[in-house]
Amino acid sequence: LLPTDHSSFSSSPAVADGKVYAASWGGVLYCFDAVTGDRRWTWKSGTDIPIHSSPAVVGGRIYVGEGLHMDDDCSLYCITEDPNGQPTVLWKHTSTSHMESSPQVVDGKVYFAGGDPALYCVDVSSGHILWKLPTEAPITSTPSVADGSVFFASGDRFVAADAATGDVVGHAGRDVGEILADRLRRIVLGGVMQHLCGDDPFDRDAAERHHLVRRAGRGG
Repeated sequence: LLPTDHSSFSSSPAVADGKVYAASWGGVLYCFDAVTGDRRWTWKSGTDIPIHSSPAVVGGRIYVGEGLHMDDDCSLYCITEDPNGQPTVLWKHTSTSHMESSPQVVDGKVYFAGGDPALYCVDVSSGHILWKLPTEAPITSTPSVADGSVFFASGDRFVAADAATGDVVGHAGRDVGEILADRLRRIVLGGVMQHLCGDDPFDRDAAERHHLVRRAGRGG
């Protein structure tokens, strides 16, 4: 077992250049030796905000966001190692709320979701905002970048935006009326299945047996 602060982990570790980077709900970012498991260093922002985001490591820099749904004023940090091999913050970007999803680093740009809610694109060197795409619902998915577009999910919608400008080039999803109707159908169906199957509403065998008994009682 690797030495930690005994807080829970919910993000995925990142492995680069013989090192393993992992972040905890204690708000701590760890760096371990990938071969020996020895802890090289730990870093903490000082905010005591948990980290759910999985770190991204590109070009010797670590990018990681902080916060869960209930947290405010969370930041994305760009961290590197100083000449003594210890972590130091190059820049950070603070949002009004959480940053649960993980950043994506492509072609000198960092794409990440902020709790405004919005999708951000910033310069890797300075953290300067290149563009910001506001969304109606929070973004908890990690953006993906390919063929000049950035793809992400926001609420019930899947969005494609121009990776250079942030302009929306396509989206798919349902309106609120469709969502409510679908949820109502699920509630009604769940009640019917509960009546047919007893304690297990997903017991299809019980439902089929009930249906066959009723058919037999009607003479076919």
